[in-house]
Amino acid sequence: MQSSRRRNRLFAQTGTAAGAAYCGVRPLGEDVVTPQSWVELVESAAKRVRWDDIYGPHHDINQRFARQLDWNGLEHFHDEALRLAASQQQYDNVRVKELADFEATMCNILREGLDRAALKKEIRALYFEYFYDGSEGCDGNLFLCDEYTEQDDGWAAEFDPSDVIAGPGVSRYLSYDREFTFSTTLQCIARYYVDAMFLAAAVRAWKNVGTPGVPFGFSEHDGRIILISEA
Repeated sequence: MQSSRRRNRLFAQTGTAAGAAYCGVRPLGEDVVTPQSWVELVESAAKRVRWDDIYGPHHDINQRFARQLDWNGLEHFHDEALRLAASQQQYDNVRVKELADFEATMCNILREGLDRAALKKEIRALYFEYFYDGSEGCDGNLFLCDEYTEQDDGWAAEFDPSDVIAGPGVSRYLSYDREFTFSTTLQCIARYYVDAMFLAAAVRAWKNVGTPGVPFGFSEHDGRIILISEA
């Protein structure tokens, strides 16, 4: 796991409804990040093959939405970015039309994880990770971790093999470009879009069944962890 440094961020909003009025995200001391500027940043990184330029901003954008349990803002931001980067046909192919099964499974495994944590005091945090390598049958799992620290992400690798709960499948949501016709920029934007839909579903599930004060992290395999709940 990569270490994660979490920074507070300020939302630039107008009106009253956060999801509908969302304009962008502004890291402290940095420019506002809008869906348009996010697409431009990804395009620049793709041209220069400088992917490190987007890992931090991507993590920080999603972390702010997740910390506020603002799944509407999260979905809106990445949906707008996908619309800007893709043709209508490409957008329709990538767009996640429903996540009911994914979210229901998330609720079920979180309930089971929290029930186990209540009985096994060694469990200090919950961590959901999904893996996709282009094949069918890829899925996510919930790890019941016996370590937790806010200093880095290493705690997510500390768990007993018996404390892993099988989660939802992910392949059908990510198999939108089997012929590899997308540009590098669109590949990145589309992958981050689907990741954001998964994260939004995890945030909704935690809102429904989560326990305050129990840390809960989310990530794609080998990605930086987004904390939906902190200790």
